[in-house]
Amino acid sequence: MMSCAPPGSRREDRRVGTCLDRGPWVQPAVRWMAAGPERMSGTATCTVLAMGLVSYGRRVTALAERDPDRVAITCAGHSLTRGELESAANRLARDLAAGGVGLGDMVTIALPNSTDWYVAFAACWKIGAVPQPISSRLPEPEIRSILELADPSAVIGVPPEFAEGRRTIGPGYQADPGLPDAPLPDVHLASMEGTHVWWIHRTPEADRVR
Repeated sequence: MMSCAPPGSRREDRRVGTCLDRGPWVQPAVRWMAAGPERMSGTATCTVLAMGLVSYGRRVTALAERDPDRVAITCAGHSLTRGELESAANRLARDLAAGGVGLGDMVTIALPNSTDWYVAFAACWKIGAVPQPISSRLPEPEIRSILELADPSAVIGVPPEFAEGRRTIGPGYQADPGLPDAPLPDVHLASMEGTHVWWIHRTPEADRVR
């Protein structure tokens, strides 16, 4: 679990500087409210005044830039390096965006365990979409019910006949190699600037993070 140390504590600067490498979700480099954090049931609340947060998509980019040839994923005998994951995810992200998927949109992913599963998730993160994983083994009636309830903007890994009226992408799909593979703007975090956020409850495990 991640937490922010209270202002003035000896661990405050140290934790802000190290949390990025302790977890892939966000870097809590935030400015505490002038009045100090309000404590409610052990939860600290703060306001994002400076864009120090790092989204999942941006974290994938940072890892690729740091060591592009390092293997990131191996599944069923197929591997992707960090650079290959970044490139494939950026192309698929642009492909999804061209099809109308945007910030906050749901994308249902019904792929089996594979490197494609990770590429699909990373692509969603990069355009601020919400990946919704479901089992690739679900029967048609259950898939239809989930799609009706979730109303995703795109569906990956589901037969087109199960998702009438929605864009579907089949297993093994490769985005157009002519699409740029450069990093995309961090639209998800840009939308959070100046917003009020809640941090996770403090735990003994978090206090041991240095």
